Amino acid sequence: MSDNPKSGGARRRLEGLDPAALMAEGLEPAGSPAGPDGFPEVPGYDLLERLGEGGMGVVFLARQRSLDRAVAVKLVRRELLSEEWFSERLEREARLLARLRHPHLVTVHDFLRLPDGTAAVVMEWVEGGNLRDRLRAAPGEIPVETALAWVDQAGSGLAAAHAQGVVHRDVKPENLLLDADGRVRVSDFGMALSLATGPQRLTRSGVTPGTPGYLAPEQIAGGAVDSRTDLYALGVVLYELLTGSLPLGRFEPPRRIRPDVPEQMEQTLLRSLDPDPDRRPSSVAEFLAGLRSRIPDPRPETRVVAAGNGKENPAQLPEVNRPRSRRRLLLAGVGVAAVAVTAVRWFRPPGRGPAGRVRAGDPAWRPLPLPPDPARVAFAGSWRREGDSLVSGPEVCVLPLMSELPAAWNLRLSVTRLGGMDSVAVFFRHAAGLGTAELDGWSSHRSGVQSLDGDTTRSPSGFTFALEPGREHQLLLAVRPDQMRLSVDDGDERVYPLAGRALSVVAPWEWTEDRTNRTALALGSYRSPMRFSRLQWAAVG
Repeated sequence: MSDNPKSGGARRRLEGLDPAALMAEGLEPAGSPAGPDGFPEVPGYDLLERLGEGGMGVVFLARQRSLDRAVAVKLVRRELLSEEWFSERLEREARLLARLRHPHLVTVHDFLRLPDGTAAVVMEWVEGGNLRDRLRAAPGEIPVETALAWVDQAGSGLAAAHAQGVVHRDVKPENLLLDADGRVRVSDFGMALSLATGPQRLTRSGVTPGTPGYLAPEQIAGGAVDSRTDLYALGVVLYELLTGSLPLGRFEPPRRIRPDVPEQMEQTLLRSLDPDPDRRPSSVAEFLAGLRSRIPDPRPETRVVAAGNGKENPAQLPEVNRPRSRRRLLLAGVGVAAVAVTAVRWFRPPGRGPAGRVRAGDPAWRPLPLPPDPARVAFAGSWRREGDSLVSGPEVCVLPLMSELPAAWNLRLSVTRLGGMDSVAVFFRHAAGLGTAELDGWSSHRSGVQSLDGDTTRSPSGFTFALEPGREHQLLLAVRPDQMRLSVDDGDERVYPLAGRALSVVAPWEWTEDRTNRTALALGSYRSPMRFSRLQWAAVG
């Protein structure tokens, strides 16, 4: 900092600054001797402005005499330091922070034990406010790219801390400061833990470090915490930046509130908020890469979702805040019943039984050719044969089955989830690209075809379907040059127009161009062991 705090500009620099911005959560430093300005005496430092206080410390803007620079000084109350657990934690905080050096982390300069029994932590002074200030100024209106840049910067700082074996445990907008150049700096590692000996639990009964609303479930339960605990809180911050609210209870996917949020960004964000840390991204780096690996936004058109019972679930209705949407809704009101009847008739002509039943004159169903040793040909994960069934492992599993298919064909099979809580998928090649029919995607019970013009199961064209563990579900696909239809358990059929649209497989299935080009049909399961049985297909033409 080039400004001298004694020049009279200190108070002006504090205008609009949330006191929590400088590691706030402070204490009244009872018993400290007062200096000329009535502030406590800290050897080598002139305390100039009281920035705020909270449950654990008082933070001051100060001048370091030896270097004539502005710093932030946190003073700690003597009675808390008398508790061994707190004293040890404070010293650990200073040591951990002092060895962290990163452009997006606030630096600790010094740690002092004061004669009166209190202590002081001297930190870098950051004067641009914090993300809480920005949220208050524009709730739910922060541009997506700005929110993404802030989280990316905060995440890079946290990743550097994690690489040094430090987990923050109190990531929130107040602790994400903005410097004079508008860069985010992560502050207040007062709750930090060293992970040198692996994930740790809280060490004092009844103490839950952190801030409600940003606490990961394992943190609330007093369980083991690790870097994924910070990842959860960072996901909460991103959700709040995008929507202006916290993701509490049964919360809306961000694209329901902000249609300009890219689909892939939403998927990655929702993964970070999974209650099970094992199903979150494995690291902040993976989380940030997923946010940046975005799929283009859907084109402004109404997606058709046809239900066999002629009814629409309000959660499946298309977005209406687009040009000409009122006219589309009027047309949909007239045409949805006709589309639904057409869908049922297309699968089940009059006189025909359930969709899976074959009658005279229908296309001949044939067994789907299965590889004798699926483990050798699998693209990903572990696979094995059990008679005429295929069984996938607990990883991300992808198994190619056919390299060529006619332009029009039907597929039917049974799937049984043997474990896990994630999804099962059928990949198919079409003139529109490589698509995915996915059930119960990402443990949210959202199913359907993805990605279609960047539109996934979490969009209005998806539908709710929960895979029940241990239950055999029937899946029927019918693919034509201009459309695809999907039915589950002989229930409602969904119609997906394909003409002039683009199909693609979303991350993290991670299809390569080589795999796409040599695959017409494949099966997949995402971290949920599955049994695929009764596999049959039929050429139509």
